[in-house]
Parts: sequence; structure tokens; C-alpha cells
Amino acid sequence: MTLVGILWCPYTVLALWCVSFRHEAERLEQEAKGRLERQKITDEAEAERARKELLELQAQSAAVESTGQAKAEAQSRAEAARIEGEAAVQQAKLKAEAAKIEAVSLSVNDVTT
Repeated sequence: MTLVGILWCPYTVLALWCVSFRHEAERLEQEAKGRLERQKITDEAEAERARKELLELQAQSAAVESTGQAKAEAQSRAEAARIEGEAAVQQAKLKAEAAKIEAVSLSVNDVTT
């Protein structure tokens, strides 16, 4: 058999076709693995970005909560001070009224004695 006869032998053609097919399958597999690895890296980067954003939002939320709590406490202290001030004014008015009544009472007692 000559070289040409060997190359055109059905078994040789089939073997060459199988080798070619296997090489193509390996190439496609490597491409798929590469795409999968790139997707994995992209997904990990996106997950990390999402974690960072979550932490930033949690920090902002904590700051807003803290600010809200501080504002509520300040408003509470201001309201307490206002109430105390009003109570002091009312107390002073009542003391003045009591002193006035006492003075009138003493004047009446002086006149009657």
C-alpha cells in the first residue's frame, strides 16, 4: 500500500477525523472554562460591590438613626425646659397672688384690731 492509499483508507480517515474532533472538543471546552472563569470573577466583583454598598447603606442608616435619636432627645430636653419654665412662671404668679392675699388679709386685720 502506498502513502496515498494509507491516507485514503477509511480507518485512517476516521482516525484523523476523530483526532480533529477531539482537538475541537478540547478547544471548545477550554473556551467554555475560560468564559466560566471570567463570569465567576465578574460575579465575585459584583458581589463585593453589593457588599460594599450594603455596608455604606447600613452606615448611613445608623447615622440617620443616631441623628434622629439625638434630635428626639434634644427636643425632649427642650420640651422639659419649656414645661419647667412655665411651671416656674405659674409658681411665681401664685406666690405673688398669695402674697397679695396675705397683705390684704393683714391690712384687714390691722383695721379690725
